Formats: sequence, structure tokens, C-alpha cells
Amino acid sequence: MQELERQIAHLDHRIDQAYTDKLDGAIPGGIVLRNLNTWHSERASFQDRLQGLKGQQVGPASGNVAEIIELANHATVLYKSREAHEKAQLLKTIQSNCRWDGEIPHPVYRKPFDLLAHGVQTGDWVP
Repeated sequence: MQELERQIAHLDHRIDQAYTDKLDGAIPGGIVLRNLNTWHSERASFQDRLQGLKGQQVGPASGNVAEIIELANHATVLYKSREAHEKAQLLKTIQSNCRWDGEIPHPVYRKPFDLLAHGVQTGDWVP
């Protein structure tokens, strides 16, 4: 578990440094994006393994606000970098259903992701 935590911390440092380097113009955005996708995917894999070792559930039922916010922030990157069964699990964690308006899907988010989505859409962060 300590090794996984060390790997996660190392990737967090790399991710932070890449953002700083991009903002400073030290490296091109394309290289940063490619590396960030890889590092976020690796980090998620390490985090999943760590949670498995700890015997904890990953997702909203865990009650860890930091994990929920991190998952919400990285959901797009995680979704794009995962296999089909992992994508399905991610969607099941975040949403309970999907409504359709003609050809446009509208996800029905699970708690607490529904509160986050509402805040993003309306700017009203207090339920």
C-alpha cells in the first residue's frame, strides 16, 4: 500500500509540474496533454488497486469528499482512457439513468454528483 501511495504522490507531482511547465511555456501543449492522459490513467489504476487493498468501495458510497471531487474532475479523462467494462462501471458510479430529449441524452446523476452538476449548470452551489 505504501508503494502505491508513493506512486500516486509521484504522479501527482508530475501532473502538477506539467501544468506549471505548460503555463510557463517550457513545453508544448500537445506533449502535456498526451502525458497528462497517460498519468491520469496510471494514477486512477494505482488508486483503484490501493482502494482494493484497503477493502474500501470507490465512489460516492465511500463518503470521501476529496475522492468524489477528484473523480468528478477527472471523469472525462478516465472515461476516455478506460476499457469498455471500466467505462460502464464509471458511468454506473456517476449516473443512475439517462433521459432522452429526441436525440440528446440527459444524464440523471447519482448523489452527490447531481449536486455538482447542478452547481456547474446554474452557478447555485447551495442546495
